Amino acid sequence: MFIPLSLAVGASMVTSYLLSSTLVPVLSVWLLKDRTGGNGHEGHASKPGFFSKVQDRFEKALTWVVAHRKVVVSLYLLATVGFVALVAPRLGRELFPRVDAGQFQLRARPPQGTKFELTRQVAEKTFDAITEAAGKDNVEITMGYVGSTPPQFVINSAYLWSRGPEDAMLRIGLKSGSTVGIFELQEKLREILPKKVGSWFREELVRLGVPEDQAEQRSKEIVFAFEPGDLISSTMSLGSPAPIEVVVSGRDLTQTGAFMEKIREELDKIEPLRDIQLQQTLHYPTVQVSIDRQRAGLSGVTARDVGNSLIAATYSSRYTTRNFWRDDSSGISYQVQVQVPAPR
Repeated sequence: MFIPLSLAVGASMVTSYLLSSTLVPVLSVWLLKDRTGGNGHEGHASKPGFFSKVQDRFEKALTWVVAHRKVVVSLYLLATVGFVALVAPRLGRELFPRVDAGQFQLRARPPQGTKFELTRQVAEKTFDAITEAAGKDNVEITMGYVGSTPPQFVINSAYLWSRGPEDAMLRIGLKSGSTVGIFELQEKLREILPKKVGSWFREELVRLGVPEDQAEQRSKEIVFAFEPGDLISSTMSLGSPAPIEVVVSGRDLTQTGAFMEKIREELDKIEPLRDIQLQQTLHYPTVQVSIDRQRAGLSGVTARDVGNSLIAATYSSRYTTRNFWRDDSSGISYQVQVQVPAPR
């Protein structure tokens, strides 16, 4: 995007220089030529110049306006009020310019701690609801990414931000020439998605053995938030997922989280605000491990050994012990690791 912009600036500067050296002097001589007698011959009547005519007409118009100033001011105020009343409803209300590029990005977030398999099903149900709302013939492509980025893939989180297995980023592109408006579709999806996907999520949790009251509560915690999805919107927002961002920091994580919840509740009361979400996970399910230091000391086990064992059991041994196997036939090295299969 910056290369075409720099080329456009350079071309405009070159064109401006050429015009200022050729066309502008010719037009200046033609328009500013003194034809009132300064350069005329003696005994010949001079012709009024172009700007003299403009000046005479402006003087006559100004004389009439001053003579009828009450009528002119009244008409001006009436025209201004009418113009504002006609144009104001069509003015943009967003901090970032809204551009209908035929594509958008949606962030779908089930409750914190949701497993990857269930998040993937939520993403699929969201795609189905979007396709149904927009019309199957109007959708050209859908793509998404569910879960956190694997550590073996070097991807900057600034380009693909995902906070955990309960996070899904979905991108939808409509066909060229489609009559479906992106912003109207987004408003429609804000009403449809919590009902359709939320009801399915509640039934799925009940099927998995979650009590109905907890399933009902967790289904209401699903967040659907629209983010800048096209090149222009992403550039204008400087990579931010929303125009307004509130950062809360403190020494006590519990008190900071409680204060943040109060802020979110107050923001929910502001009707113009949409897609309020929390970027950081604060209530992710955890397991507390207590170490009997006396028995561990008698056994010759340190806290470091316990931590490394937990890492290998919960994730992989690649973070504690690097082990590579080299294929002599191809010369490619493969990483060998021990990993406990996740329950399904």
